[in-house]
Amino acid sequence: MSSPPLSVAGIAGLTRKVWLAGLGAVALAGEGGSRLFAALVEEGEKVETQTHQVTQEKVEAVKTQWEHTVEDLRDRATDTFDGVEQLVEDRMARVLLRLGVATSEDVQELLERMENINSNIKALLNESPSS
Repeated sequence: MSSPPLSVAGIAGLTRKVWLAGLGAVALAGEGGSRLFAALVEEGEKVETQTHQVTQEKVEAVKTQWEHTVEDLRDRATDTFDGVEQLVEDRMARVLLRLGVATSEDVQELLERMENINSNIKALLNESPSS
């Protein structure tokens, strides 16, 4: 269903009505425009404050969660490293034992035995009849 074509006079009348509607909008805005502008600014400030507060809370929550995650990962890495270190030490000790390499306890025991032998030798030299 098509509408009848507009005449030049019809277009001119429509244009005038649009012009008058625009003038009316400007007049109404001029009357209450400053109050409306002030109300919009006030609302904008409220929204900005609320948004900023919510954003800060979210940032803090993410930051706290991130710190806990990093700490957890650091602890896991340390535990893993300690486990690997202990595993390497145990295997090295077994290899050295198989090769017959003395442990620090073995060396300490030998040093004590040597000191005991030296003490006995000195005691025997001091008891010798030739002195």
